[in-house]
Amino acid sequence: MEFSLAEKMALVKAIDEVIYVDGKVDTEEMAFMTQLMDTLNFDRMLVEEARKIRAKDCLSTLKGMTYEKKQALSELLNEMANVDGEFNKNEYRLIFNILHEVGIGPDF
Repeated sequence: MEFSLAEKMALVKAIDEVIYVDGKVDTEEMAFMTQLMDTLNFDRMLVEEARKIRAKDCLSTLKGMTYEKKQALSELLNEMANVDGEFNKNEYRLIFNILHEVGIGPDF
């Protein structure tokens, strides 16, 4: 599945938010992000740019994706939330809100 640059940046922004929502960053989460960046052919400099995207703009981009891409987003967000072995309520709320805003139900 091919994502546009804007979609990649929005995906990285959303996943980055899930990483930080529980107040701690685990090595498993960073390894997942590194693997995702490799898969998306995404440069580390672009991660810094993605972090600067406003939440509203991120959600707008994600909302405009195809259903299949939104399904991939759901899977990636859930994988990220579970990669450290702890799926806490803040991660759940954030993922639920993101998926609700983009028009897809969570796959918990």
